[in-house]
Amino acid sequence: MTPRPFREAAQRFLIWRYGTNVAWRTTFAEIAQVTGIDVLRVGKICRKYGYTLERESHQPPHMMPVDNYMALSSANIRGRY
Repeated sequence: MTPRPFREAAQRFLIWRYGTNVAWRTTFAEIAQVTGIDVLRVGKICRKYGYTLERESHQPPHMMPVDNYMALSSANIRGRY
């Protein structure tokens, strides 16, 4: 297979362009979805060139299980969650 010297530069540009448009308030998965680049490749390029994202965690935000939510004592407390 022929080496592609400009492939990483093109991918880096796509990542940089999207990241600057959203002020780097994004995740590797969101960048991958928008640019069409593999998530692992996005992470590698971001780390290599020092692009720091606001949210790099692969953990989803904490969500209360439905059973616990329904067990809350009143509707007012449920509304605050």
